[in-house]
Amino acid sequence: MIPHPPLAPPPAPRPPAPEALPQSPDLLLQFLADRDHPCPGCGYNLRALTVPRCPECNEPLKLQAGLVEPKLAWFIVGVVGLAMGAGFGLLVYGAIFLQSLMRGFGPSMWQGWPILATGVLCGVLTWAWILARRRLNSRPAPLRWGLALLTHVLSVGLAVLCVLFVR
Repeated sequence: MIPHPPLAPPPAPRPPAPEALPQSPDLLLQFLADRDHPCPGCGYNLRALTVPRCPECNEPLKLQAGLVEPKLAWFIVGVVGLAMGAGFGLLVYGAIFLQSLMRGFGPSMWQGWPILATGVLCGVLTWAWILARRRLNSRPAPLRWGLALLTHVLSVGLAVLCVLFVR
């Protein structure tokens, strides 16, 4: 008789998505019954709240858990790298454009289009990076940090392109 491998235990049930959790206004009202807590929208003190809505700004409120210190260093490094590339590219192209205005409109104004295109690309990637933060946060830390450092490589590449172009 051939021994069978042991059966794997069934996977643990996944917790429901935050949107699927039942919202209990009673828990929120109990929490705020004897605590000073500002409204996240307007800053009004919500102590002794009687309905789950801010009396000042009339926004609905919910009780939720949050991280004490979210680890966002990788995200900030990425935003800085991409924004640096966008700012550098647009600044250098702006200088080329102003120089061409002083000399009169001519072909030199359009010779900097690769720098302009890369600066605009970095700006679009900055916006995409900001929008993708939550999705990227669920990825492994080495991948997040690798992508964040890649943003700086892109910005340095833009600077090298500018130096080669300006020569």
